[in-house]
Amino acid sequence: MTSKAPGPFVSVLASAAVPAPILRPMELDGYLTGVILTPNPSPRRWIPGIWEADSPSYESEDQFVELVMNAIARQKEIAADLDKGAPAFRESLVGQSARDYDQLRTWVRGFRKAIRLDPDYWSDLMDDEFTTDLVAVFTGFMDADEPFEEREDAAQLREEHAARLPEALVVLRHLAAFHEEALDGPMPIRSHKIGRNEPCPCGSGKKYKRCCAD
Repeated sequence: MTSKAPGPFVSVLASAAVPAPILRPMELDGYLTGVILTPNPSPRRWIPGIWEADSPSYESEDQFVELVMNAIARQKEIAADLDKGAPAFRESLVGQSARDYDQLRTWVRGFRKAIRLDPDYWSDLMDDEFTTDLVAVFTGFMDADEPFEEREDAAQLREEHAARLPEALVVLRHLAAFHEEALDGPMPIRSHKIGRNEPCPCGSGKKYKRCCAD
C-alpha cells in the first residue's frame, strides 16, 4: 500500500511459474503490513501465510527460497515507507476513486490474515479506549462472515476511515516497535531494598543477613 512502483516481488508473482495459491500483490502487501505491525511474529508462522493455502505449494526448493526472499525484501520496503511517518507516508489507494474500495478490501483481507498471527495483541488494541479507533478504520473494509444491514452513514464513515488509514498505520507501527522493545528489553532493576532481618529472597528460609547478604 505504498506509492512506489511495483517491486521485483510483484514481477515474480505475475510469472506463470508461480503456483496459483500465492497471495496476489495487493493482498500480499496487506498481509506483510500486518506482519510488520504485529510485535515479534515468528517467521515460521508468518512466512507460510504468503500462500493462500494452509501449507506452502512450490515447484522446487529454489523457487521456495526465491519467493521467501522476495517476500522479505518487499516487507522491508513497506517497513521503510512506514518509518517515514505521517504525513510523508501515504498509501496509494486513498483518493483514487471516491467510493470504490475494492482494492482496499483486498488489501485489508491480507491484513486481517496477519492479525490472526497474534489475535490476543490485536484484541487488546481493540478493547483499549486509546487504541480502538486505530483498529476500527479497517473494520468497514473487512469481508463480512454473514450478511448484515449497514448503518445509514456507513458510506461516509468508510470515506473517513480510508482517509485516516495512513496515519493509523504509522501509529500502529510505533506501537508494535514499543512492544517489541518491551519484550526484548532488560529485566527491571529491583528498587526495593531487602531488610537484613527479612526472609532471604532465594527461598532458603533463613534471614537475609544470615544468607545471601554475607
